[in-house]
Amino acid sequence: MTVNALPAAITGGTSVCIGNTITMNSTTAGGTWGSSSTGTASIDAAGLVTGVTAGTTTITYTLSTGCYTTANISVISCPTNIEMIADDDKTVNIFPNPSNGVFQVITQTTAAPVEVTITDMAGKIIESNIYEGNENISYSLKVNDGCYVIKITAGNKVYRKVLIVTGK
Repeated sequence: MTVNALPAAITGGTSVCIGNTITMNSTTAGGTWGSSSTGTASIDAAGLVTGVTAGTTTITYTLSTGCYTTANISVISCPTNIEMIADDDKTVNIFPNPSNGVFQVITQTTAAPVEVTITDMAGKIIESNIYEGNENISYSLKVNDGCYVIKITAGNKVYRKVLIVTGK
C-alpha cells in the first residue's frame, strides 16, 4: 500500500469581486488548479482566480497522485454606479487594495480638514473621522469580506474609492 501526502494548504484570498482577480498558492509544487464552478470563478494554471458571477466556488489543487486540497472562494458584486475619482488622480489613494482590513488612506490635498467616511454597500457608516489634511491615515477594520466605499471630503471636493476587503 502506498500512502501519498496531501498538498500544502491553499493560501490567497477568500473572496474576489466580479471582474477582478486574486492569486491562490500552494507551497507543494507540481499540482493543477481547478474550480468547481467556472461560471462563478475561473482559475488558470498559475493559480490566478477571476471572478465571473456572484456566488461561491470551490478551488481545488490536485497532485498527480490524486491527492488534493480545497479552498472556498466567494465572488461578490462590487459597485459600478458610484461616482469614483479617476485612477490616474493621485489626490487620494487607498493602499493596499484589496486589503485584509488593514490599510492606509493617503491624501495629497492641501485642503483641511479632511473627513474620511467608510460605509458598507448598504450605506451604513462603519467609521467616520476628521483629520488635519495632507497625511497618511491608517485603519484596521474588523469587517466581513466585501466592498466598502471610502469617501474623502477635503474642502469643497469629494473623492470616493472602493475598498475591497478579502482574505482575513
